[in-house]
Amino acid sequence: MSAAPDDAFAGTKVLLFLGSRILVIRRDPYPGIVWPGRLDLPGGGREGSESPEVCAVRETKEEVGLDLDPSAFLWKADRQNQIGRHWMFAAKLSAKHAKDVRLGTEGTGWTLMAPDVLLNRTDAIPPHQQMLRRFLADTGEGSPGMGTGTGGNRPVPAGSEVFGTDKDPRGTGG
Repeated sequence: MSAAPDDAFAGTKVLLFLGSRILVIRRDPYPGIVWPGRLDLPGGGREGSESPEVCAVRETKEEVGLDLDPSAFLWKADRQNQIGRHWMFAAKLSAKHAKDVRLGTEGTGWTLMAPDVLLNRTDAIPPHQQMLRRFLADTGEGSPGMGTGTGGNRPVPAGSEVFGTDKDPRGTGG
C-alpha cells in the first residue's frame, strides 16, 4: 500500500470475489465514455469528501446492489492515471451472494469470471488487469494463468458467457 494520505483521490474500483470468481460488469457501449463496452469492476468517482472505503462501498451498492462492509476489504492499493489517483480494493464474499446482484443504472450486464480468464480477456480494461496482477502478486493468491477458469496464458476474446441483466427498478442497485 502507498504511504500517501487518502484525502486526494478521484475514485475507486473493487475486485469483488464471490467465491473464487470476480464480479465483472459489461460497460455501456455509449460513445464518449471511457472504455465503452469493456469489462469493468464495481466502482466509480468520489463524491464530496468521502474516504476511499466509503466510496468503494457506495459504488458497489449503486452498481451491483451488494452491501459491503469495509471490514471485507482484504487488500488496498493505489494507482495514478490522467484523471488522478484511484484506489483499488479486493474483497471476498461467499458465492451465494451472486443471487443478490442487481445492476443499477450503469452497465449492460454482469458475470463472474475466474481471475485467469479476466487477465487474458481482450475486452477487459487493461489497468484493471494490471491491478488484478498486482493483487495476485501482493497476496500470493495465485499468479497469472493459475486459476479456476479456462484462460490459461492465451488471449480470450469476448465470448459466449451469459451476462445477468437483472436491473433494480429503482435504478439504485439496491
